Amino acid sequence: MKRHTPILICLLMACLTACFSPIAFGQGKNPASESETEKIIAQGRVYCLDESGQRLSENRDCSTGSHTYELVSKDKKVFKFAADDLLTAMFKESRVRKLDLQITGEPRANNFLEITNIQTIRDGKLIDIFYYCDVCSITALGPGDCPCCFNPLEYREKPALEKP
Repeated sequence: MKRHTPILICLLMACLTACFSPIAFGQGKNPASESETEKIIAQGRVYCLDESGQRLSENRDCSTGSHTYELVSKDKKVFKFAADDLLTAMFKESRVRKLDLQITGEPRANNFLEITNIQTIRDGKLIDIFYYCDVCSITALGPGDCPCCFNPLEYREKPALEKP
């Protein structure tokens, strides 16, 4: 009888475990669907905060310096965003902070919201907002220069796709 190497046996055991796990049979919790139920969708305006936490004018340029942001929803709930949340880059421009936004995110401790999607609302319809480079066909979620050709990224909007 031929001897199997320990690596082959480990791979076989890993495959069998994955195939016969409760998730494979639709039992147990699926992390993807679990996070879907924890999402928060909030509509309102985003404000730029200075180092002391005070709201700045919506016309103020927040592209330089250290700023954090918060969303004040239509029902007056306040959600803060972590300083290291990469999607907050979009809020640097005052034009975005002047928009009625719909922000989807996952709740965190102390009323923090981890952003998963940012859209604007116009005439009751959702609009995706983003930055784009025509030369390189690169889409970004914040203003600045294209990482490829270094031309300035352009602000763009397009109707959001309807979800099934």
